[in-house]
Amino acid sequence: MAWSFYAGHLGVGQSTRWRFWWGGNAYQGIQVTQARALPRREGEIGFIFPAELVMSEPSLTLELNGGYSYAVTVTNRGPWDAEYEIVGDSV
Repeated sequence: MAWSFYAGHLGVGQSTRWRFWWGGNAYQGIQVTQARALPRREGEIGFIFPAELVMSEPSLTLELNGGYSYAVTVTNRGPWDAEYEIVGDSV
């Protein structure tokens, strides 16, 4: 099942680490994720997608409660600040 969430704002050169999980102790399978810059209005240019967002350092952790958590780092390589979302789906 596909999923997404608004992830906030990243300035040029900034990185943040996201960790997410689902309730219960079930393994959710491999998750394919992508960080997508949200379009913004830029004067007469129209809508632009202002960032190159890169995801790195994916991990899967078996937690003490028996559940699994996933984590990934998102970095904005510019050229502008960006609002973004993370979207994903199980394989």
